[in-house]
Amino acid sequence: ESGFIEIPQNSYTLDNANLTSGAARIWYNFQPADENPADKPLFVFFNGGPGAATMLLFTYNTSKMTGDQAYADIDVVENAFNWNRMGNLLYIDARMTGFSYGLTDNPSSSTERNSYFKPANFNVYVDAADFIRVILGVLKRHPEIQSNKVVLVGESYGGTRATAILNILLNVRDYAAGNRNFYDENL
Repeated sequence: ESGFIEIPQNSYTLDNANLTSGAARIWYNFQPADENPADKPLFVFFNGGPGAATMLLFTYNTSKMTGDQAYADIDVVENAFNWNRMGNLLYIDARMTGFSYGLTDNPSSSTERNSYFKPANFNVYVDAADFIRVILGVLKRHPEIQSNKVVLVGESYGGTRATAILNILLNVRDYAAGNRNFYDENL
């Protein structure tokens, strides 16, 4: 299953500054486990960069098919070593990478498109919040795996993203009470 989770425009506070992130459509690909998906963890894959799509993790040796030339010179082939044997897979492209994109009122305006690239849309907290929203959105669409373990698999800058996601989730009460430098009421 491939699709988009729409992230609405969102007001938040970062270091006592009131900011608003732009709306975005975040692309994801969900692949259930080969056997007993309701009993298997959800592996959440994402690249870093920053600014890199999750394509490499998606096409090279984690999913059911692989583009790795070590296994086929020309074509995409079945992957005998896919992670679907161990669990459910979720691939996510970060805001403005891969298939994910920002939403503006007037996409034909270069001024409006360029203004999307502002710090309010691109910081570690907005990035982590985007991913939390996508994970929760996919889990809502797949209630059969909502109680399963979730394993974050970040590559490169994805390690920074994974740390921020975990920090928010493990300290959710502090963040919800506004006791941290980031406060997002909607999250």
